[in-house]
Amino acid sequence: MDALQFTRDHQAYFEDYVTRSTYHSNAIEGSTLSFAETYAILWNDNTMKVTATARELYEAINHKYALATASENMDDPLSERLVKAIARDSTAT
Repeated sequence: MDALQFTRDHQAYFEDYVTRSTYHSNAIEGSTLSFAETYAILWNDNTMKVTATARELYEAINHKYALATASENMDDPLSERLVKAIARDSTAT
């Protein structure tokens, strides 16, 4: 099964994957965002008030962009070009 096509066909699964990955990755780095706050930031959910530092906000958003770039290039072999693209896209904000 094509993993990229699966995530395109199952948006809820993809959002959960990105949110969990971002939440846990940033928690390792010391982020104090809750899972719900991470979700709200990543998917523009304005139903709750998020009190994040600028660093926490941008780390979450940049991680989402990095995952998107990595996902779009899943079929490509790991290369210097791909690593640079992920790094470039994860610092877009």
